Formats: sequence, C-alpha cells, structure tokens
Amino acid sequence: MALDYDPNLAKPLDALDLTKALPSFWPLFAGLKHVPVLALRGERSDLLSADTLAAMAREHPGIEAVTVPGQGHAPSLAGPTVIETVKRFVTRVEHAEPVLPS
Repeated sequence: MALDYDPNLAKPLDALDLTKALPSFWPLFAGLKHVPVLALRGERSDLLSADTLAAMAREHPGIEAVTVPGQGHAPSLAGPTVIETVKRFVTRVEHAEPVLPS
C-alpha cells in the first residue's frame, strides 16, 4: 500500500518526549489575533477536536472556523464546498483594510 502523504511530516514528532507535558500553543495562537484566519477541521480529525476549534473561535472572534464533513486530519481541499470556502476567504482578505495591532 502506498502512502498518500509525505512521511517526513511526522519527523518533528520524533523529538517529542511524551512523558512530559506538551507546551501550550495558545500564546502563539493569541499572536494571530490581528490576522485573518481560516481554520479547516476535518469532521473525523483525531488531532483537532471540535472543542479545540470552538476554543479557537472564542480566542479569535474573527476566525472563520469550518468543519469539513466526512474528512479526517487534514481535510482534503478538493471538494467544491471547501474550494468555495477558501476562495471566499481569500477574496475577503484581499479586499480588507489592513488591521494593525494596537
């Protein structure tokens, strides 16, 4: 069976020490507060939970959070609904006034 993803994507995970608590990425995510964000979550993702996506939406009120039905992690961008979502997001960002951090 041939892999349908790049196995090198897993290499950074080799350095993780799972006996220690993982670092919090919320401070890094907070740095995106002034940046348009489109978060695509596969409905069947075992890495990005629906609860985490909801927490992301609470932390970044301008986020466009979308769950792609029937997909895992990371969802395919091939479907017409996802393609239209990405197009709409890019168009909105292209035409938006820049927001500078205060």
